[in-house]
Amino acid sequence: MRGAVRKANDSGEERDVRGFSAVLVGLVMMGSLGAAACDSAPGETTPVCKTEATLSSLQENYFARSCVFSACHEKGSSDTDLDLETVAGLHGRLVNVLAEDEKASARGKLLVVPNDPDASFMVQKVSDTMETDEGVLMPNGAEEPISVNCGIAKLREWITAGAPDN
Repeated sequence: MRGAVRKANDSGEERDVRGFSAVLVGLVMMGSLGAAACDSAPGETTPVCKTEATLSSLQENYFARSCVFSACHEKGSSDTDLDLETVAGLHGRLVNVLAEDEKASARGKLLVVPNDPDASFMVQKVSDTMETDEGVLMPNGAEEPISVNCGIAKLREWITAGAPDN
């Protein structure tokens, strides 16, 4: 498993986050992400993706359910400066913005590169295709990408369409 076991807080103290992250990821995978973003109608076995390839739908149905929990990417988070909770200004915080990760930013990686999902660091982080020294798969604690056929697919589709502010 590629994943952070220890995480430094603002004062430099490290804490074990593996168990906590695993519980959160389990809850997300079993609960809100699966139920809200990719539902199955009664009697159906194939999930129906309710997320659209728009920034507003991605924020509501994907980011809010898989990125904004446990103070990860919520407004005012101490873990990161990337606020995925606040709708206002979200486009400006994502598109053509240098990645926060030290190694990725040194390589000039941008969170979202319009028309190029493979070059977008955000896609790399949720798809586990980033370089091994560029942090861990998101959400933190996940052992494999989640919502591949819905959230990640719609994120890629939105970026391919030019990452409009919609």
